[in-house]
Amino acid sequence: MLQVVKRNGKKVAFDENKISAAILKAMDSPSGVYIKNQPEHIAYIIKEKYEDVDFVICNNDYEKAIRGSDIIVTAISGQDTVLKAKWIDKANFYVHVGGLEDEYEVAFKADKIVCDEWDAVKHRGSQTISKMYQDGLLKDEDIYAELFEILLGKKEGRSSSDKFIYFNSVGMSYVDVLLAKYIYDNSSNFGKVLDI
Repeated sequence: MLQVVKRNGKKVAFDENKISAAILKAMDSPSGVYIKNQPEHIAYIIKEKYEDVDFVICNNDYEKAIRGSDIIVTAISGQDTVLKAKWIDKANFYVHVGGLEDEYEVAFKADKIVCDEWDAVKHRGSQTISKMYQDGLLKDEDIYAELFEILLGKKEGRSSSDKFIYFNSVGMSYVDVLLAKYIYDNSSNFGKVLDI
């Protein structure tokens, strides 16, 4: 068991086996995954298992992972601008999941900025567009829509295939609870009722 010291100085247990199990579980449902910091032999084993997925070994070359992509998803836990606007040459959809992951120019490049819930993004304060808001570079009216507005038909989603949409997903806890309830309620359709 390793000890991890968090930024606040608190020591926490780090169970390498649990982390490895979580990674393997997550890898059971990929679609168009880019692998970084992984030995090439592991990547090739994964490629054999998922023949219909285009894996690119980028070895920390984020530009290689981004250029030519239709869809970009960043999901890092750090505060590092790993996505540069100049690399976005083909993509028409960007999903921002974590913290400060992209430079401000990525949001400026967008034709539409959509959030799952703008107030939550603003108040969380760690994501790129919330930092832009705090710096006075982004206003409430710069947010095209919240996700529910598009889903309910109150605002148009994609209007053209050549438009670049920036989607900032905070990950609302009520959505997680609704999904869990849906899975539980429908588990009998898959042969086994989940016991919780």
